[in-house]
Amino acid sequence: MKKWLSLLLALCMLATLSGALAESSGTEALSVTHHTAQIAGQTLSYTATTGRMMVEMEGSQAQMFFTAYTLDGVENLDQRPITFAFSGGPGAASLYLHLGMLGPRRVNVNGDGAPTGLPTGLVDNPCSILDMTDLVFIDPVGTGYSRAMKGTDPSDFWNYDADIISVSKFIRLYTSLYGRWGSPKYLSGESYGTVRAVGVADYLATQYDLYVNGAMLISSINDMNTALNGRDDSTDLSYVLTLPSYAAIAWYHGLLDEKYQSMLLEDYMTEVREFAGGDYQHALFNGTHLSQVELDDIAGGIAAYIGLKRKP
Repeated sequence: MKKWLSLLLALCMLATLSGALAESSGTEALSVTHHTAQIAGQTLSYTATTGRMMVEMEGSQAQMFFTAYTLDGVENLDQRPITFAFSGGPGAASLYLHLGMLGPRRVNVNGDGAPTGLPTGLVDNPCSILDMTDLVFIDPVGTGYSRAMKGTDPSDFWNYDADIISVSKFIRLYTSLYGRWGSPKYLSGESYGTVRAVGVADYLATQYDLYVNGAMLISSINDMNTALNGRDDSTDLSYVLTLPSYAAIAWYHGLLDEKYQSMLLEDYMTEVREFAGGDYQHALFNGTHLSQVELDDIAGGIAAYIGLKRKP
């Protein structure tokens, strides 16, 4: 009896998911193509699948666009990891991670990230992680080709909770349709996408019993108060945390006086961090109560550490 009930439940779920897939494509079917690329020193054959899937959230409906890359010739999908990737913003499509970092093909740029020519083209991405994991790039609703359905207010999807719920629903649907429940699953988010990744991981676990094995947080910003100037300029923490990064950049580009430029980077960073968390943080706390001598001393130290000349 239990076997028949399990079979009936599986068939009902399959019918529901199949209907969602058919409806999600709207007037356009999923596009499936096959390719090869040189990645990590080897030639990999892979399948690219792109299109849109329907997600519904409390009566609001949207078609979410995705591009998936899956390695060919994999016999046991339960042993093949899969990574769901999205960029930040909020309001950014997955384009930046897709064609700028993780995908099997990337925009042809030179060493400083500028296009090699206009119009630029695409080249194989030797640093893609497709050799280690399948990739699914997701555009949140309102970005890329993801759109709210007619009759749905797009802003229904444009808040913290709705963003997490809609992306989670897409991941659950994709995982079910393509038989990836047994696969090791990862999330990859960039900037605001790191906030989304943490929320999605929690939602998938608590609502669907779908657990991710890990998350790649790129340019992580899980506490908005650590952003430069903070969200409302009510905290000094962002200044303290940002100064060492500016100092490292100045050291890398050779902009410092010999006293600091000749130091090993890690030794230099140790000194800058001590200054940032000590004298600099103390000065920020005291603000206008600083004497002119103290202010000049702190300003001179900041300028020296980041390769600038202090104005007289």
